[in-house]
Amino acid sequence: MTPDTIALLEEAFLWGYTDIQASFHANIGSSTLERYCEKNPEYRVRKETLKQSTEMLSKKTLHASISEGNSADAKWHLERKDPDYSPKSTNTHMGPDGGPIEITARCLLLPDDGSVYEHDEETEDP
Repeated sequence: MTPDTIALLEEAFLWGYTDIQASFHANIGSSTLERYCEKNPEYRVRKETLKQSTEMLSKKTLHASISEGNSADAKWHLERKDPDYSPKSTNTHMGPDGGPIEITARCLLLPDDGSVYEHDEETEDP
């Protein structure tokens, strides 16, 4: 593995690429990357850390924005992280006067002779 290939892999991992995508970006086979990681276990740890860079940068940016007083970002963050601030919605389905919803099932039956006829739950079989 050349230094240029390692640089291309690390660039791809910084962008959040998967192993297969990063291998393609570095113009190597994914099995080459796997073998390199097997021989260099410390690189496997580095690779997984680099893959988290976008999330780490996003958290840093969000923190800076909230620290500067951006209430929209603060609200967004609280809605996703604190159950007390999460908007709640429920859907309740009821029939007339709050009763159950009536459902009528209709289906087509195909008898062994190949003919087709409609069947209702309310009608008897032919």
